[in-house]
Amino acid sequence: RYREKHQYLLRAWILPTIGSRTVIEWNSAESDRVLATVRKAGRSDALVQDVGSAMRALVTYARRLRWLTARDDDPMWLVSYSTKSTRQGETAIFIPRSTLPTDDQCAALFAAMAEQGNTRWALAMRLVHRSGLRWGELTGLQAGDLEFEPNRIVHVRRAVEQTSAGPPTLKTPKNGKTRTTIFPKSLAADLAQLVDEVTVGHGSTGLLFPNRRGGVARRSSFQQVWIKAADAAGWPMTAPLCRTAGYGQHDKGWRWTGSAKWTVHDLRHVAACWMLFDLSLDPAIVAEKLGHADPAFTVKRYVGVRGNPDERATQLTDEW
Repeated sequence: RYREKHQYLLRAWILPTIGSRTVIEWNSAESDRVLATVRKAGRSDALVQDVGSAMRALVTYARRLRWLTARDDDPMWLVSYSTKSTRQGETAIFIPRSTLPTDDQCAALFAAMAEQGNTRWALAMRLVHRSGLRWGELTGLQAGDLEFEPNRIVHVRRAVEQTSAGPPTLKTPKNGKTRTTIFPKSLAADLAQLVDEVTVGHGSTGLLFPNRRGGVARRSSFQQVWIKAADAAGWPMTAPLCRTAGYGQHDKGWRWTGSAKWTVHDLRHVAACWMLFDLSLDPAIVAEKLGHADPAFTVKRYVGVRGNPDERATQLTDEW
């Protein structure tokens, strides 16, 4: 997966700007242009940092193989690809809630999916929106993984590992441990109905959110459902929705292409903020529900100074 990620960064962002040339002709101005292209496209700070890190790794590799020597200019010299902290404890991984889709925007997305005939995927996204499941964990969910009494629980026991080549495989969730997460009462009736339908047809091990043939759903196939619904919901699009032709064995197939400002994983971030700020759960509990190895990571990821800290602290100490 790491290799595929870097292949994507090279193919989508680095090579279109730098082009085909020898390493010693690569200069820092071109590196800056690569990062400027990512920022201009409205992509996240995390992607900017990933692209910059990939280029830095290329430089390190080139020096190790002596393609670049000590006398050659460093093509990443003074190139900044990570955001500067504006407050103590804030890093490039910090995700302000204001940068995420609102609940109204998410509701519009779910409604658009249902109107386009993808009611099960609409329910899946509503679940991610409140449980914080990762894509691999969502597509690996089975009917027996949900409990409704006495507590509403999702058992995260497995995750689907998908690569560009080969069939999907099952593994333990990220950080190597199973966990439980939550979902609100408003989802209970719809999820219970889905669990009953799957159990009748496939037993307790039946997948809750499979592909059309009943197998493991691939993110690349679901992407078409996502971008169509995002466009219909009025979400900002970083690449317009287009229908392309010439796909398949006889060049008669077609598919939807495009890119929305937010991804499926951003719904996980929305869920984290909901747990922290709306439910006021302890960060340690939220970290457990999200599957983070360290609660400190959860705090750094989502918690920032909001409003007037002096005014808020004064109100809380009025009775002391």
